[in-house]
Amino acid sequence: MSKIVLESDTGAKFGINPESGLSADKEIIPAGIDYVNNKPSGFKNYIINGGFDVWQRGTSFVLAGSSTSYTADRMLTQNATDGQFTVSKSSFLNKNSIKFNVDTAPSDLTSTKYLHGLVYRFEGQHLYDLAINHKNITLSFWFNSNVIGEYPICMRNMTNGSNVQSYVTTFNYETVNTPQKIEVTIPLNASWYALSNDNNAGFGLIIGFLNQGNYVTSTTDTWINGYYLTTPSAVNWGANQNNFFEIAELQLEEGDVATKFEYVPYDVQLIRCMRYRQIVTKAIGSSVSTTYCRVYSSIYPMRAAPTVSFVSGCYLERYGLSVIDTTGAVISSNYSTPTSMDIGISINNAAMPGSSETILFSKAWVDSEF
Repeated sequence: MSKIVLESDTGAKFGINPESGLSADKEIIPAGIDYVNNKPSGFKNYIINGGFDVWQRGTSFVLAGSSTSYTADRMLTQNATDGQFTVSKSSFLNKNSIKFNVDTAPSDLTSTKYLHGLVYRFEGQHLYDLAINHKNITLSFWFNSNVIGEYPICMRNMTNGSNVQSYVTTFNYETVNTPQKIEVTIPLNASWYALSNDNNAGFGLIIGFLNQGNYVTSTTDTWINGYYLTTPSAVNWGANQNNFFEIAELQLEEGDVATKFEYVPYDVQLIRCMRYRQIVTKAIGSSVSTTYCRVYSSIYPMRAAPTVSFVSGCYLERYGLSVIDTTGAVISSNYSTPTSMDIGISINNAAMPGSSETILFSKAWVDSEF
């Protein structure tokens, strides 16, 4: 049942729950704070796939040595240590989660050696209005681990190249293997170098960063100039094999209040993720020569012109005739736009026809992540 929100002539807001009535100690919302339980659009959570429902790339990823990978859709991690980590789909509290597990503990976290943990990158236009108007945002999620201690959270303005601005804060995880709700309010009140109001990378969110060198700062809970992501007192959760942490119901919303996690139907969430990655199952085109063809397909509108890569099991087919073995085929040219996949394929196969014969193609990934 809906809550009724009243506002006094002093600007204070308080809620009335039809089932429990007015509760002064729990329901009051201080004057000047926006109560954003439901945005008019229905999308109060600025994080796409915060419920970790969509995993188009697979559900388990091993990061050894120097490696970078998107895992769950929109979620990135990077390993720049000599250790090895597995990022996988998991669950706790009957909620989908993303889990970071230590396979081999890194021997060195000094200097520029690090593990990113969870990374989410926002398009500049997604948080621009909040940042330019110096609004507050509240991050909330469920957290579980077998390592207690202080964990870092960082928001950073990525707009102006090397002139990065960082906001580092922490939370204290208190009891081993016990899910804990984390809520952190972050003011977007810096004197910004620059702000992106387009489809380029604007802000980045990082949780659980591991480093004991160049990216450490003792200045927390305020915006600072520079690329900082953790603190001297942050726990080294990667110190031992099989240490882990996992996150569920990741939400970032406007205001000072962490509200109930917003569930979005899977089909809607998948479409939102397709702005950044999708699969093309069929494309059509024509042969140009016995070693080259060009194929085309419309795609769901993407953030930017995508890169294209073959999917295992992809094939070319002479229309109505025979399948062409694509072993050794490469994408040698990419003319794709945000609304179309348009690629040239080089192939050395005797079954490839001469010019101007219809060619069918399947399958390819198109990707426009940052």
